[in-house]
Amino acid sequence: MAVNLDGYSTTILFSYTDLSVAPPALAGFSLAFREKTVTPFAMKGGGALDATDMHNVKMRTQAPKSLLSSDPMRCSVYYDPAILTSLTTQMLINFFIALRHPDASLWQFCGWIDDFEPTENKEGDNPLATLTLMPSHIRPTLGASDKARGSVEYVPQYFPGPFNLPARAV
Repeated sequence: MAVNLDGYSTTILFSYTDLSVAPPALAGFSLAFREKTVTPFAMKGGGALDATDMHNVKMRTQAPKSLLSSDPMRCSVYYDPAILTSLTTQMLINFFIALRHPDASLWQFCGWIDDFEPTENKEGDNPLATLTLMPSHIRPTLGASDKARGSVEYVPQYFPGPFNLPARAV
């Protein structure tokens, strides 16, 4: 197992298409920003279920829950002020999001842009904003196989590197 020793360069791709089905050059769309820092989403078990009953003598017992949850992913991004026009059509829409790691591997999950919060603009600094991506774990489009299973759940998928994302013209 290889371990990334440096977080540079971690980037994001937004897509309406599952990257396991379509090449990223055809699937992705880009917004006019450049990642400064990226905090990947956290996966959590949601705490313990109380399994204590009247037969316990010394210890309270507990068990793990069955389902996982995810916290939002946050990024600090440099942005072009023209991004605000694109954001009005891209925010709050569930789509595929790919997080590309320095070793060119990536994690793909489903979610939406929940927040775009610019920081204070001042002389000598680039416009910076915090972008919050909310994992939904719901597949954006339902194919025939999903409808047959009755499933819309999408578990984050890992694609080992190298997985090259299209270059951005920003």
